[in-house]
Amino acid sequence: MQLIVDAVGRLRLGEAIHFKNLTMFPVLNGGRIQADYLALDEALAASEAEQGSQSQHPGAGGQNSGNTRLLR
Repeated sequence: MQLIVDAVGRLRLGEAIHFKNLTMFPVLNGGRIQADYLALDEALAASEAEQGSQSQHPGAGGQNSGNTRLLR
């Protein structure tokens, strides 16, 4: 829980971006938090996942062959 509290404490709003009647404010992170997961392309590059068409999760595109969680 403290990880979340610390992360929210570092957030700041960026400069407003306007398009027609829409205004968006980017939410920026003042620091970096080490994620406890890998994106699929990172996992494939690190041999933590295998590319294949026969996955447990249809359409996921890869099978986790390591101990790291995957963001699919």
